[in-house]
Amino acid sequence: MALAAAMAERWLPVYEAFSTREDWGDLANMRRSLEAVWNHLRGRSLSPRDVARYVAQVEDSTPHMDDFDDIAALAACVMLSEALECCGTADNVVPAMQAIISGFEAVAPDWEMDPNERPRLWGQIRVQREIKKQLKLIELIEAITHFDDATIQALRQILRSKEYIGEVAPAAKAAKGQVTITNQMAFEQYRAILELDLKSNQNKWWEKEENEPGSYPWALMLFTTWMGRYSRRHNIINGSYGQMADVTAQQALVARQRWLDGAEPTIPDWGSELPEVMNMSLQNVHDYFDVTAFDQPHGFGPSLRRLWIEGQRLNQPALEPWHHIIAWAHHRPAAWKVEDQRKKKGLAHTTPTLGALLARELSWDTTGAPEYPWATEVEGECWQIRLNDFPDDFMYSLVIEGTEVGDFHDWPETWRQR
Repeated sequence: MALAAAMAERWLPVYEAFSTREDWGDLANMRRSLEAVWNHLRGRSLSPRDVARYVAQVEDSTPHMDDFDDIAALAACVMLSEALECCGTADNVVPAMQAIISGFEAVAPDWEMDPNERPRLWGQIRVQREIKKQLKLIELIEAITHFDDATIQALRQILRSKEYIGEVAPAAKAAKGQVTITNQMAFEQYRAILELDLKSNQNKWWEKEENEPGSYPWALMLFTTWMGRYSRRHNIINGSYGQMADVTAQQALVARQRWLDGAEPTIPDWGSELPEVMNMSLQNVHDYFDVTAFDQPHGFGPSLRRLWIEGQRLNQPALEPWHHIIAWAHHRPAAWKVEDQRKKKGLAHTTPTLGALLARELSWDTTGAPEYPWATEVEGECWQIRLNDFPDDFMYSLVIEGTEVGDFHDWPETWRQR
């Protein structure tokens, strides 16, 4: 918690400079939110409602990239949000790690966008300086045995010195148009981000006796676990990590997910705690979601409600339905194994047979079917395109006469949609 708070303290001056320069934002609000984190560390605990309220206030003060080209100011807001999230759970390794990662995103804004640049990331001077500052920060915090008013005040004073304050990367050259990414790039970005999440989330909170199923803390932890994966899918599909060039697939994905979620109208008997936590969080942390209530059809992945019902239908006597939610949040997609095997064997993304089919000049009709949105007839055979559970799976599958021929990520240039 202290580490995340210290990261936010280091980078708050960057937000202050942005706010002054652009005459936008709410610096006083940001300072109050950060003060609340330090007070929590002092022992003046924030309730889950307080945490959600402060997170929502930070969101309101966060610059949107459509309006401001300032990644560092955005990263400073993310650090503060993650520090607040650390106050809402004892299992706060993930939000603390996200605060750390945001420091690198601030000094090297494009590192997630281009996988080819990642091996050279650590050679950049700004990145090396940020690493040194973070290592010094860890040493400072490790030396503190008790967080009281005096130690926190001294720590914050040090963090405001030039030796620790975040360094802003020079402004990038203006792009000649909107930068877009392929479906394959989006798939790989999602995997890289999720791999880090899965490695960081080693603390099995649901196995601890103090987390009694049905309690308010338990409900909050369950929702947070589901939210972690759902929000990653949301950000990949909606373009937060890079606008997808395949806008048609992007829109079709959302339509498919809402259709799947809406096809399951059952409302679980949850009592009052879990629905209250869900609705409050959906409404407050709105940037991560496309809905404001748990019973609305979700567009970026299975809703917690739908996963719960699926868990009930599995009819596994030894497991409660919520174990199905945990399994979904932590599963490693089968598509990752397929990709690993392909790379190990040095194979191309598509087989020669599939590649030849993808190279044909074809016109496709829109079907209106959520799972098979496009179809055509080729030499008397029915060809269909299946839309998969992207980004946990390949975007498309080619199906001929009901038989799956192969999976692929990006729509061929020789194919036209009518």
